Amino acid sequence: MRDGSVAWTTIVGNLNRPILLRDSLLAGNVLRDLATGLPLEKKDPKSGKDLPWTVYNGAACGTPSACDNTVFWRAGSTGWRDIRDGTLSQFLGVRAGCFINILPVGGVVVEPEASSGCNCSYGYGYSLKCSVAYSPAPPAKRVVPTMP
Repeated sequence: MRDGSVAWTTIVGNLNRPILLRDSLLAGNVLRDLATGLPLEKKDPKSGKDLPWTVYNGAACGTPSACDNTVFWRAGSTGWRDIRDGTLSQFLGVRAGCFINILPVGGVVVEPEASSGCNCSYGYGYSLKCSVAYSPAPPAKRVVPTMP
């Protein structure tokens, strides 16, 4: 509020630092309306019911980060969710660090290697010790075969 008064107050069970995303707040694992504090909802594609918009990061110790339309976190490996449509994705084989090292900056996402000193079970056996940069891909073009 511009006058300094409290807009809303509620216990959100925050496990990580809250993240501001345009007009919303990711606190705990629930995306909330910044003005009211109420959980935002999305339609479940299977049931058609409105459900709270959540990001479940598996209670991992990795700190989430975000840009305007995507939330990134560690879920054993690098995971992210598009907040526009709720799409979940994961890049298996690369494990994010214990603190914030998935960095959305200037239209790309940089993930410098930060897991080499970790001794938890996620760090052994399958994760590559490398730095990764993700860049946006152009939309896929539909190719229609033509008959000769």
